[in-house]
Amino acid sequence: MSNLFRLWLLALLSSTTLSAQDCPSGSLVIHSQSELEQIRQDFPNSTHLEGDLTLRDSITDLRPLAPLRRVGGTLRLTQLSLSHLTGLDSLREVGQLDIWESPQLADLGALSGLDSLNGLHLFRLPTLTSHDTERHQRHIPGTQIQLGRAHLRTPD
Repeated sequence: MSNLFRLWLLALLSSTTLSAQDCPSGSLVIHSQSELEQIRQDFPNSTHLEGDLTLRDSITDLRPLAPLRRVGGTLRLTQLSLSHLTGLDSLREVGQLDIWESPQLADLGALSGLDSLNGLHLFRLPTLTSHDTERHQRHIPGTQIQLGRAHLRTPD
C-alpha cells in the first residue's frame, strides 16, 4: 500500500470517528435540566440525533437544544412545565413530534422552521387553541390533536 493511500485512509477513519463523537448515538431520555445541560456539554457540536429524543419531567429550558437541527426518530416532550418551546427554533427535520400533558404550553412558534415532519401528536395541552395548531394539522399526515377534552384527527 502506498504511503499516500495510508494517509488518506487514516484521515478518513479519523474524521469518521470524530464525527461519531460529535453526536450522541441511539435514543436519549432526559428527565432533568441538569441532564440536558450535561448532554450539551458532552456533545457541544451536535446538530443531529438519529434516534429518539424524549424530554420529560423537570426540564424548564430547552435552549441547550438550540443547535439541534434534526431528530431522525421521535421527539417526545412529555409533562414539561414550559409555556413555549424556545430552544427548538433551529430544528428543521423531525421524524415524528409528540407533545403530551404539558398544561402550560401555549406557544408552538419555535417549531415554525420545521421543513420535514412525518407525524404530529398533541395531547392534553389545554392552553393551546385550535388556531395555534391549525396549520400543523392541515399539512402533516397522521396529525392527532387533543387540546383538552376535544380530539381532532386528520386522515393519513
